[in-house]
Amino acid sequence: MAKITVQNTDISVVKYNEEDYISLTDMARSQLQDEHGNIFAKMNTSAFIVEDKIHAIYENGKLYFQSYTIANQIFSLIDFVTEATNTEIESFGEIKGIDVNAENIKHIANIKTRRLIKLLSSTNNIATFMRKTFRTKTSLLKKYGINAQINGNNELVLPTNNVVELNRTLEFLNEDIFRGIITDSLYHSNSKKKDNR
Repeated sequence: MAKITVQNTDISVVKYNEEDYISLTDMARSQLQDEHGNIFAKMNTSAFIVEDKIHAIYENGKLYFQSYTIANQIFSLIDFVTEATNTEIESFGEIKGIDVNAENIKHIANIKTRRLIKLLSSTNNIATFMRKTFRTKTSLLKKYGINAQINGNNELVLPTNNVVELNRTLEFLNEDIFRGIITDSLYHSNSKKKDNR
């Protein structure tokens, strides 16, 4: 729960999961005795478990959540997350530097695919990637486990027959896959927050 005061108005943000609720039935089954022989008394009412973490903070006139998932559990964010329409997928297929079957994408695309295409369409990432040398491009695709090829026209051929491979390629182009500096392990990012150091 986060309690926020804005111009003398309290705003409480609470996220409870089903697991946070303790019913009387649960308590009746869970008479406990600790290692010192102490027996816990049975509760007579239902209760909530309140975690010791903050799920949201209010700072400088803005409400920040720990994660998209938590925010979406409290407020519906459906209107704030946009997906590529079929028309936008067709436009995406015409971007210079990629060889893509837009019709296949429309048939196999899931919500994640459409969101990734929408995000990628608002960047210059494809053009930036395609300006790299052939050797650099193929090396990066291999290094990040991307199942896509560079064709004879020097275009990136997106894997449009498999949604998992397509989404991974789109995540790569959106810079959502990265290697850890210390372990060289592959990770998926969950934020586009830049480090300004």
